[in-house]
Amino acid sequence: MTATTTNDSSVNNLLDEFRSSSSLSPSLLQSLIHRLLSHPHIFNGFNEVLKLPNVIESLNGMDASRRSALIRTVELFAHGTVGRYVELRKGEKNSTNGGGGVGGVWKLNDAQFEKLRMLTVATVVRRHVEESLSRSDDIGGGSSGRVIITTSR
Repeated sequence: MTATTTNDSSVNNLLDEFRSSSSLSPSLLQSLIHRLLSHPHIFNGFNEVLKLPNVIESLNGMDASRRSALIRTVELFAHGTVGRYVELRKGEKNSTNGGGGVGGVWKLNDAQFEKLRMLTVATVVRRHVEESLSRSDDIGGGSSGRVIITTSR
């Protein structure tokens, strides 16, 4: 028997909104993405949302710069860092088209920025582990990157 908490319920309700709509208008999609990125209990699955058929259809209905900014912003939450976000925002301010170009990202609200900050830690740790495993593969010639320790008695 499992108990559903209010947090679990709100997460499921939000995710159901992505899945249940046969078609999403671009404005509804943007609203749902804002809620997803702001939700305090959702920390993964961002790229998977972009692969949903109704999301893809809605993205195709957007102009290129809005679509690019939305996708780039979601990708930051999937595997980006605050540093990369700051770089992209600086690039926007320095561009001649006012930031709506291919390199653009959404301006994050406080909740989204804090969430990205927390996810940055996970990204940095994951990259460090991947690099360590890669180095151990290079040194040991193994493919798993794992060290097997045996003891004898």
